[in-house]
Amino acid sequence: MLKNKSLQLLMVCFLSLLFLFNPKVTFAEGSDYSVVPLLPNSQVKSTSSYYDFKVVNEEKIKLAFSIENLSEKEQTFSVGIYDAVTNKNGIIDYSNAKLKKNVKKEQRLSDLVTIPNQVTVARHAKKTIEFQIKPMKSDFDGYILGSLQIVPQKEATKAGITNLFTRTIAIRMWGTDAKETIKSNIKDNKKEFDAITETNTTLKYQLVNQSPKIEKEINVQTILEKQGDKKKIINKAERKIDFAPSSLVEQELALKEGLVDGHYKLSVNTKTAEGESFHFEYVFQMKNDKLSHHNYWLYGFSLLAALLIIFGIYLWKRKKKKRKCKHGEKQGE
Repeated sequence: MLKNKSLQLLMVCFLSLLFLFNPKVTFAEGSDYSVVPLLPNSQVKSTSSYYDFKVVNEEKIKLAFSIENLSEKEQTFSVGIYDAVTNKNGIIDYSNAKLKKNVKKEQRLSDLVTIPNQVTVARHAKKTIEFQIKPMKSDFDGYILGSLQIVPQKEATKAGITNLFTRTIAIRMWGTDAKETIKSNIKDNKKEFDAITETNTTLKYQLVNQSPKIEKEINVQTILEKQGDKKKIINKAERKIDFAPSSLVEQELALKEGLVDGHYKLSVNTKTAEGESFHFEYVFQMKNDKLSHHNYWLYGFSLLAALLIIFGIYLWKRKKKKRKCKHGEKQGE
């Protein structure tokens, strides 16, 4: 009994010495600071945890936030602005600069903000950082969505950097033409359809949210059929995605095996949470593990030929009408 008590006492002494000579082990990197958004006068009253405001005019909008350094050392923080985008997993991502291109150009928050890219705060001090948003225009419908992200800069060690706590604050900027009900509008981009075969075939397609609002829990159903005398369903799948406003998302349908040569049809049926449906089809041919052709050049050529024919008919009728008029004038003489 005495031996056990002596052992416990030694353990307590050892742990006490460990914390005494290395107090950092009790502190997780990044948890030693706080960030508070300082909301503007035009803030929507129902929200207080992030920036949610309406654009009054096209003048610069001044916003601010405070950083409090709770640690014993001076800290430097990286500051960035990101656009809200939907990643391949169907989740809205507020911190992926690589997907910026997926947002409609005039709706990119990151292009409208002027902000310092890093801030240094003394130990046990608080600093207020101001930044500006210059909207391209004020009379837009819906909202522009993105985020402000603050990350502490830590010196690299042999063990590497771990447990960095990032602070992300959403920014939602409403236009003056924002309606109470924004109509859903999902499109596709047929030129981006592709089929890639390595061991298995993966079908790639692109959906576009043309509406300036988040589409929550869109149901996406895909049905792949092999065309021929007897149509056969090869694959049927269903998933839900959250769609960022005014942006596109690249979707992939990974099949369990490669597609053999033949003609196929992929149907993509989407349905919003409000019950609005949007349907898209891709008819394609596989040959030697490759997409044989998209036929888009053929569609373009056919459209051009049709326009030329219509224009030719118009010119022919116009000439015919002029001849009749001249003939009538001669008879009148």
